Amino acid sequence: HLLRFLLDQPTLDLVHVNNYRNFPSDIVSLWSQRKGIPTVVSANGSIYAYRYMPSFPLSKKVLYRLHDAFVSAPIRNAAIALAVSCAEAKHYEEFGVPRKKVRIVPNGIDLDSFSPGRPNDDLRSALPLGSKLVGFVGRLDPIKGLQTLLKAFESVSQQTPGCKLLLVGPDFGMKRALMSVVHERKLSGVIFLGPVSYDRLPNIYRTLDVVVTPSSFEIFGMSTLEAMACGKPVVSTRVGGMVELVQEGYNGFLVKPEDDHALANRVIYLLQHNDSARRLGENARKKALEFSIKRTADLTEKAYFECVSSDSQRAEFRDAQNTHSA
Repeated sequence: HLLRFLLDQPTLDLVHVNNYRNFPSDIVSLWSQRKGIPTVVSANGSIYAYRYMPSFPLSKKVLYRLHDAFVSAPIRNAAIALAVSCAEAKHYEEFGVPRKKVRIVPNGIDLDSFSPGRPNDDLRSALPLGSKLVGFVGRLDPIKGLQTLLKAFESVSQQTPGCKLLLVGPDFGMKRALMSVVHERKLSGVIFLGPVSYDRLPNIYRTLDVVVTPSSFEIFGMSTLEAMACGKPVVSTRVGGMVELVQEGYNGFLVKPEDDHALANRVIYLLQHNDSARRLGENARKKALEFSIKRTADLTEKAYFECVSSDSQRAEFRDAQNTHSA
């Protein structure tokens, strides 16, 4: 069906391919380059993310390397590569994409939906009055550092009686192991909420006192940004794109991956110092305002224009953009 679709297409000005090591993306990239159509590629963390997955199968690593040896031309020969962070830009360069082809286009979010506000009482109503609520939002996946989070929460719950840990997101093969840790360590304050619809996320963030992202790697940190947009203080790991979102002591805290003691200490501090937590949350919102959907769209449009226009048109477009920005 994909090949038939491509053969039926009239002449295209540009093709934008999402993800790498993906059969449809490979086919479309090869087809477009064979036709002489400029290609924009968005790897979305798919180039080297597997390096940071502790349980990533060796057999898959071998397959990835074989793929890279024989089918890497589509990404290396793309007219422009879009990176969501400086961390991903470095991945492109390591992979052989010239830096002059890479454009930083951060992810954007709906800043009206993800905004500070009073949560409804759905989550809080089942908890004792005044309970503190720490939360994680994302896949229950080995790369997310959830074993470290549970170790940290053991200390947090001892220092902050009645505190609860809310784990929000789909199971990617870790829930059973995490539940075993919860039972072994008798962590009665851990709540597995499971996957939720996207429109419920803003209310969940507003309900939390602190949002934690303890990943071993994040190419960007979407849930961290969403929490920041809702005015919440965050504790994240000093990895990948996180360091471009979280400024230590200004809008959150950064700790080393797998350091449960540092993670616990930062969470405890925020739970016990309301004024500091409020200040960091306000600054988090200010930082999040830099990541609107409009900005992402404008930067993507600019990259498209670079691909399809002449030198004189590009100069005219840049002048118009600069005038608009001023």
